[in-house]
Amino acid sequence: MVHMFKQYGYLTVATYLGVYVVTLAGLYALVRTGLVEGPDVNTFLNNWFVKKALYADEIKLSDKAVDFGMAWLLTKTTEPVRLVVTLALMPVVVRRSPAWLLRLFRAAPKDGAAAAAGSATLKDAAAKAASAPASAAAASKQAADAAIGATSKSAGKSAPLR
Repeated sequence: MVHMFKQYGYLTVATYLGVYVVTLAGLYALVRTGLVEGPDVNTFLNNWFVKKALYADEIKLSDKAVDFGMAWLLTKTTEPVRLVVTLALMPVVVRRSPAWLLRLFRAAPKDGAAAAAGSATLKDAAAKAASAPASAAAASKQAADAAIGATSKSAGKSAPLR
């Protein structure tokens, strides 16, 4: 995760938080509809040693608060899965994100231009990408000139220019 943060910046944190919120909301919806059952939060709170020491009466939470507590506890158990999902999503998110968003989150994609530039900044990668067509065209022209020169020499038609 540290390597991903160094490579993609705050976009990693934003993606992880997005995965977390989607997981929590999905589990809350499943608990609310009764498709998933979790631990009883009221019983958990009433048996907690800190509550017993500070508060003598029984705690009774609303149904929505109990469901949210169950969804939160279930979300905590999905931590390893959410981390793997975030790591798998990062290249896709960076590839599909507009440049202004990558600059905002200080993310540097490891695409061809950035790898060729050998730097982690978008500005250096853009400068390298902009100069690549010119240098490729120059190399192509040199190769064509060399091929023409080799062809005319092999045909024996090279005559000095006067």
